[in-house]
Amino acid sequence: MRQLIRTFCVAAVIFAASLGCTRTAYITEDPPTPQEEVKPQAPGPKYSWVDGHWKWTGNRYVWVSGHWEKQKGNKTWVAGHWDKTPRGWRWVPGHYGK
Repeated sequence: MRQLIRTFCVAAVIFAASLGCTRTAYITEDPPTPQEEVKPQAPGPKYSWVDGHWKWTGNRYVWVSGHWEKQKGNKTWVAGHWDKTPRGWRWVPGHYGK
């Protein structure tokens, strides 16, 4: 029981410390070519399609399927993408722009 409490406390401290940290991960392995997806009909007006993409899990890429997301105001969805830098590939998350 004491070991369980100690493990929980260590995990809680690590989690709390990570909340204020922003770290960019650079991947040396090229991301695969995006998969073709069939875009289903929008669930209603004011929805944006978020393209599927490859996500790095720490040791390999896995496919994250696209989905519809409710728009935020009149903003336009800017798709996420992999950006090649001198340090390696980095993921730029999608976001709502102007």
